[in-house]
Amino acid sequence: MRPHATRCVAGAAVAGIMAAQPAAAAVSFYQNNLAGFLGALQGVQVENFNDNVLNPGLSIAGGSVQIDAGNSNRMFDVINDGANTSTTFAFAAPINGFGGNFNLAVPGGPGTGIRITIDLVLGGLTLLSQEIPNSIANQFWGFVSDMAFDEVRFAEGTQASGVERYRLDNLRYGVAIPEPASMALLGAGLLGLAALGRRRRAVVQA
Repeated sequence: MRPHATRCVAGAAVAGIMAAQPAAAAVSFYQNNLAGFLGALQGVQVENFNDNVLNPGLSIAGGSVQIDAGNSNRMFDVINDGANTSTTFAFAAPINGFGGNFNLAVPGGPGTGIRITIDLVLGGLTLLSQEIPNSIANQFWGFVSDMAFDEVRFAEGTQASGVERYRLDNLRYGVAIPEPASMALLGAGLLGLAALGRRRRAVVQA
């Protein structure tokens, strides 16, 4: 192989490695805007904690999670209570949006708030730029990412000292609705593949 060809192959390999690295996720936040959140997603599922069985494909680990399947139908948790410092929501299939009805104001008043990290499917953890406010009381809060993720991690926030006790109800999650430009690009790619297949068949027949 000629030297310049070697350099080209090496350059292509480096470019491929760089392309494989995940870019920073663009995230939109929705506070008291459930309609906007739902409008950005499709296939939304709801976990209402009406019983002690979670939706298929959803698991919750860590923290001090308790599910009240009685009249209140909600999840209780404590962040940074000494032994347990984070809670992880894991999904069997990748999602783009995560949200729910949160109450961080009671019991005991506002705490640290909740710092959120998502585990991108392409690899790597991304710390979200906005915490769940410790003043939220029975309000919707959620976010939608342009990059898919399969884990959401709650940890101690930075808004106050102490612990964060919170309640969560009607957890919602789903995948993003493809943007028109993305659909057009996909369509153009499929048309290109079809045309290439036709040309190849024509060559073989000739």
